[in-house]
Amino acid sequence: MKHLSKTMLGVLLALTLLLSAALPAAAQEPVKAAAVSDQELHDALFGALEWAKLGEDTLLNDAFLETAGIGGEWLVLAASRAGLKEDYSRYLTALTAYVQQKYKENGSANAFRNTTDWHRITFGVLACGGDPTHVGEDQNGNPINLIADGVYNRKDENGQGVLPNQGVNALIYGLLALDTMRYEVPLDALYDRDDIIQGILENQTTTGGFAWFGDSSDPDMTGMAIQALAPYYTSDKVYSYTSAVQKDPDGAPAACQKTVRQVVDEAIESLVPQQLATGDLYSPWSVGPEATVQLVIGLCALGIDPAQDSRFVTEDGKTLIDGILRHRNEDGSFGSGAMSTEQVAYTLAAYTRLRANQRDLFDFRAETDATRFVLEANGETIEVPVTAGQTEYAVTLPAGTASVKVANLPMGPYDTADVAVGQELAVADGGKLTVTVTGRAGAVTEYLLTVSLITANSDAEPSPPTGVPAAASAVVLLGLSAAAVIALRRKANA
Repeated sequence: MKHLSKTMLGVLLALTLLLSAALPAAAQEPVKAAAVSDQELHDALFGALEWAKLGEDTLLNDAFLETAGIGGEWLVLAASRAGLKEDYSRYLTALTAYVQQKYKENGSANAFRNTTDWHRITFGVLACGGDPTHVGEDQNGNPINLIADGVYNRKDENGQGVLPNQGVNALIYGLLALDTMRYEVPLDALYDRDDIIQGILENQTTTGGFAWFGDSSDPDMTGMAIQALAPYYTSDKVYSYTSAVQKDPDGAPAACQKTVRQVVDEAIESLVPQQLATGDLYSPWSVGPEATVQLVIGLCALGIDPAQDSRFVTEDGKTLIDGILRHRNEDGSFGSGAMSTEQVAYTLAAYTRLRANQRDLFDFRAETDATRFVLEANGETIEVPVTAGQTEYAVTLPAGTASVKVANLPMGPYDTADVAVGQELAVADGGKLTVTVTGRAGAVTEYLLTVSLITANSDAEPSPPTGVPAAASAVVLLGLSAAAVIALRRKANA
């Protein structure tokens, strides 16, 4: 038999390649993420908190109280958001005393060394059940408002705004602090939410992430930026700004027009190439879990399970959570010691909350109940049960009601709405209230509430407005205060 010539071999090879390209590719099974059980997650989280007790019976012992105001807030945040039973009032008392002392010694503009100190202490106050807008009294006897002094009116002794002076880090944590309870910003404030959001966007690097300085992204700052921007992910608002980092082809600061969603998506994608085969992220600044934790919190804030996100599953099925847990030491600590352990602790608290369908780490608002509207009017609580697929409801209110307070909206912990929980809304007989809820996946539901007021001389509940099913009519829960309803709801969710 004759051998084929080199030319004929080349032709056959080319035909083979062409035919292979024309055939559909064989279906490949997607890589499955390694499962992390609830028990494994619980053991890692509470093992870290147990290690942090350093042999004491409680975390918030006398020695730990000495860290109030100087960094202990991160472990308090982790413990409180994880549900660890502690006497948080003790820490709040120590923290309040520290804040008052610093204000009286240094004045409201220079009470703390760094702007982010106001933000960290805010998280600690909230974690202990306190109110960061009233933390003791300043040198003049006025209530200390950490949100005003540390965020929207952050200024020096000359009245000049200095919030961005600590870099993008202060903008990020300032926005997180402002949104812990979705605090209202006064019209005459030095900075509003859009100012802070745009300030963060201006610092996006060329690669899509964020950095402590310069144009070289790092996972730590990128993850923190994602956390702060997460509540605005579903917004269609386009921000027009000049980049503080990126340059145009002529070397001038680049002009940008982006939504928060675009920036967040680009930031996440910038970290995909930095994932190691072990699941965690690479960073030139750290060799432990610190490089990974901030992204995990950021994904949780977006309502994304970091152990199921296909962008961060390695060829061997390792995930970001696996990458963190591999740094666990035999004594329950993580990485190189205290700092690594506290960061992992509040990260696992964030992830535990996501899996339990609770609000994210820095969202301290009461948990929402997706099954009903709850309104408060004239000392009474009005509940409107929500039926799947139904968007129009009747609301019966006491006579003389001029406004209602929104105590609950039918939404999940990672959804957004155009009406805030706690907001006061004006009402009138026959008036209509619209509430638009955007789900974390982008689905939009617009609810229409038609209001009827009970007449002063009638004991009978009026009929629902035309076109609204009677079954949708609100129920007035007489004898239950708003605090009692909220307490019952919290108890049910505990």
